[in-house]
Amino acid sequence: MQYWLPDVPTWVWAAAFFLIINAVNLVNVRLYGEAEFWFALIKVLAIIGMIAFGLWMLFGGHGGSKAGFDNLWKHGGFLATGWHGLILSLAVIMFSFGGLELIGITAAEAQTRKRASRKR
Repeated sequence: MQYWLPDVPTWVWAAAFFLIINAVNLVNVRLYGEAEFWFALIKVLAIIGMIAFGLWMLFGGHGGSKAGFDNLWKHGGFLATGWHGLILSLAVIMFSFGGLELIGITAAEAQTRKRASRKR
């Protein structure tokens, strides 16, 4: 938001979005469902727009430097620095996925699921 409206302090945007999100969460179920529908539609349209923009860039619609599939093999190829970077990224991936996965495993394996997975 600072890019478009640099004179507005950051805390104003944070407070505004905080109030909007909490207002949506406090309305009744029907209005909440309607708001979630429109938010989901915005996300889907954004993804479709990004895919279309990426395809346009890929096939030379911008007139600048060429972006294409041949860049996968230029400058050293897919793993330009070897397997080291890929293997190091796996630690971050496993850490991020592991916490969420453990919750599902715990709930699935428990005899009394509600008691085992309640907030403490």
